[in-house]
Amino acid sequence: MGNLEIAIIVQLVVFLMGFATGGIFVWMVLEKKYFQKGVIRKIDDERIENKQKIIDFLKDNDKVTNNDVEDMLSVSNSTAYRYLEELEQENIVRQVGKAGRSVYYEKK
Repeated sequence: MGNLEIAIIVQLVVFLMGFATGGIFVWMVLEKKYFQKGVIRKIDDERIENKQKIIDFLKDNDKVTNNDVEDMLSVSNSTAYRYLEELEQENIVRQVGKAGRSVYYEKK
């Protein structure tokens, strides 16, 4: 194999590596632009649905607790708290009690 053949092979390898790297970069950009937006949209949709379930629960019940939300939605304590806080900030519910097990939320 002569020097010219080796140079052509090296150039081909460099070209293919650049194409592969560029292809990966393009894929990463497209993935970020389209896939992640879909994931975020799905998370937002789930949050809206879960908050609506809490509101529906309050139509049939006088109050809701963090534990009620955890059990009803199969979410963590932190997520249940976050949903209730969001509903409170949206003036849909109000917190009764300061802290601890005695805290509950009722519809405004």
